Amino acid sequence: FQIAHFKLVGCRLCKMSTPSSIYSFHRRCLLRIIPFIVIFVGCFRVAGALPSSAAVYEKQSNFQFSHPLVLEGYPPAVNEFKSNDHLKKPMLLYLPGFDGTLVCPFLQFPELGTEFDVRGLSMEMSDRSTFEELRDGVVNYILSALNIREASGYSKDVYLMGESFGSVLACAVSLELSEKHDYIVRGLVLINPATSYMRSQLYLEAPLVANQKMPFYLFGLLTLLPMFADEYQFDQLLLMLSSEALPSIIDTPQRESYMGRVAFSLANKLKFMPRDALFHRLTKWLEDGNKLMTRERLSDLSKYNIETLIVAGERDKTLPSVEEASDLRRIIRNSEIHIVNGAGHSSTSGSRVDLTALMRGYFTTLQESDGRKEMKVVACNGKGKYYGMEVRDIPEGLSPLL
Repeated sequence: FQIAHFKLVGCRLCKMSTPSSIYSFHRRCLLRIIPFIVIFVGCFRVAGALPSSAAVYEKQSNFQFSHPLVLEGYPPAVNEFKSNDHLKKPMLLYLPGFDGTLVCPFLQFPELGTEFDVRGLSMEMSDRSTFEELRDGVVNYILSALNIREASGYSKDVYLMGESFGSVLACAVSLELSEKHDYIVRGLVLINPATSYMRSQLYLEAPLVANQKMPFYLFGLLTLLPMFADEYQFDQLLLMLSSEALPSIIDTPQRESYMGRVAFSLANKLKFMPRDALFHRLTKWLEDGNKLMTRERLSDLSKYNIETLIVAGERDKTLPSVEEASDLRRIIRNSEIHIVNGAGHSSTSGSRVDLTALMRGYFTTLQESDGRKEMKVVACNGKGKYYGMEVRDIPEGLSPLL
């Protein structure tokens, strides 16, 4: 904040008094915080808790369900929430990786909110739920939400989006709902599914780190960072820092403002993952989840003809995601694959993809939507660091007050 203040003072001293020049400089100053988003989210993948709100925050044990766009004060979502119009849309429940946060796909949420009532699961650092307890907690939450929607006469369609560990959980939840509650989810989105964990680089390296004592544990965490990143993340950061380009899905002043607010609130969301928490999540979540969701068990999804979109980062070094996507395509009938150009594990749901467009283009019930069904042409035509980005200059963009 002090840096931004001094820069704005400097603008005035230099007589940069026109609204466009002040807004432009203000935008560049605020964008200086964007590296921390990717450094913490894309590399450390540590867990954090969302700020509570009695109206939009429902706590079960040490994991929570929330409306992320409402919590961040995104005006379209807030207005819909106040009028209950969000219930008229199908519900999309995002299930995160073992980091337990909703930060990784936050760029996607505003566009997803044009089609869905976006909700998300997050886990606190102290959470020691088993895989089955997480599964049952998600199932109960969905059933409760469906009861409210049915009583009010609103949409009962539910889509599940799972990322990494969340994909394992999403598959388990879908089967539990179908087999025990006679409810079939409308669609599944599996992003870098960790159903391949037992064959992954993460499986080889992370347990060794979790068994280290301090301070070697910290050094071990640093050795894990490269497997989460890709070669374009830093260059795309520079594009955003210089205001040369922004993700194509952040294409309005309100969305840029939302991006700024999320960045300013990262201190409340991201917390250091202790050694015992890492060990618990590797063993009780990932390992136990993979033992339950075998290839035979995953094939049961075909019995219910659930439309499944599998999204994989082309350069994921954490999990063999492209190979796993092909395997799942053979196992799960009525499934489709999308490979995200140049994306590593942590950036697959970031700036190099338009998840809403993919979903509109694939899921039958969304194909009548007026929204775009492919990523913007300018973003698709970008090469290397420009892929998924849109070059533009909106001086009044990134004000967290909008």
